[in-house]
Amino acid sequence: MPDYGLVAAEELGPTTPQLAPLYPALPWAMPGVRIIKLAYEVGTDFIRHTLPAGLARSTPPYGTLLVYDVPESPFGPYRMAAQTLACRYRNFARVYVLQAVVDNPVALAALREVWSYPAAPGTVELTDADGEVSGLVAAPDGAALARFRLTGVEGAEAERVVIDGELTARVPPRFSTADAEPVRLVQVNRAFALRDPSRARFSVDFSSAGDRYPWGAVPVTHLIVAVDTRADLEYAPTEHVLDYFPPG
Repeated sequence: MPDYGLVAAEELGPTTPQLAPLYPALPWAMPGVRIIKLAYEVGTDFIRHTLPAGLARSTPPYGTLLVYDVPESPFGPYRMAAQTLACRYRNFARVYVLQAVVDNPVALAALREVWSYPAAPGTVELTDADGEVSGLVAAPDGAALARFRLTGVEGAEAERVVIDGELTARVPPRFSTADAEPVRLVQVNRAFALRDPSRARFSVDFSSAGDRYPWGAVPVTHLIVAVDTRADLEYAPTEHVLDYFPPG
C-alpha cells in the first residue's frame, strides 16, 4: 500500500522552495520609494509593431523610462528601470512594459513570476549633485543601456503627477505537448501615496548591449517632461488578468 505524503496543495505557500519560499505572498508594502519618470515621444511605426494586439497606441505615441529606487521591500532594497509604451486597453489609459532590469535577484524572480515583468539582471545608478539628477542603467557586464540627466528641477503639484497603470504580457512556458496555455495581459495592481514631487527638463540616450538587451531599439523623437517623486507603494492581488485579443 503506497505511503503518500501529507502536504496539501494549499500548504505549499506562495512560491517554492516549500521549506523556505523565496518571497512572501501579496500584498507587498514598499515605503519611501523614489520614482523617476521620463516621458518622450517615440516613432509611430515602432509602437505599432511592438504593442500587443488589442492595445491601441496613444496620441501622440509616447513611452516612458521608469526608475524605481526601493529602499525597503519584502526582498530587501532594490532598483528597477523599465521602458514602457503608452497605450489604451479598451477605454483605460495604461502603459505596456516592454523591458526592464532589476539589480536584486529575489526581486527579479518575484516580479517576473508574480507580475510577469519582462525583467532581466542589470544595475541602476542614481547620482544627485548640484540640483541635478543623473542616472545610468546598465547590463550586468556594465554596458550602458540608458543614460539620463534631469536639470531645471522645480516643484510640482502631487495631484497632477500621474504614475501610469502597467500592463505586462504573461507568456506561459512552452513545455507541454498538450494544448498551450493562452497568453494573457496582466494589470499590475499597485497603490501609491505620492509626496514631494518635482518636475524637470531631461536628456536621455538609449543603447543596446547585444541581443539580450535591445534598449537602443526604442526610437525617441521628442522629449516631454521628467518627474521625480517619493511614494509609499503597495502591490496587491489583482482582479484583472485580461484576454490577449486582436483588435475588433
